[in-house]
Amino acid sequence: MTGPEYLTAHARWLGDHPVTGSAGAVLTMPSKESMYVYPIDGAEVVRALTVLAHIAAAHLDDPWAINPHIYWWRAGRLDLAATTHREGHTLVSQLTPAFHHNTTTFDDTGPATE
Repeated sequence: MTGPEYLTAHARWLGDHPVTGSAGAVLTMPSKESMYVYPIDGAEVVRALTVLAHIAAAHLDDPWAINPHIYWWRAGRLDLAATTHREGHTLVSQLTPAFHHNTTTFDDTGPATE
């Protein structure tokens, strides 16, 4: 999603857009005018995190960069899903313990239900 300045403020209202899955969405807000979102419907979200981390890292040196981290949106709530940073020429992305725990409940058909 791209838009006017500080489009990223709309991250709280992702549910108003057709970009969320059954377990929410992961997103990165690398600059004030862009947000990259992936719906969470199953275990494939782990691969999507790698793509989002690379997209975010590509914006690190842009004017008005915000941050390279990945967030988890679910039911109007926004939590940190993974941190991303460079170590030399290597991109390092680390899942938060809470997000990692939740991804272990996903199978190929979606998140586990209780």
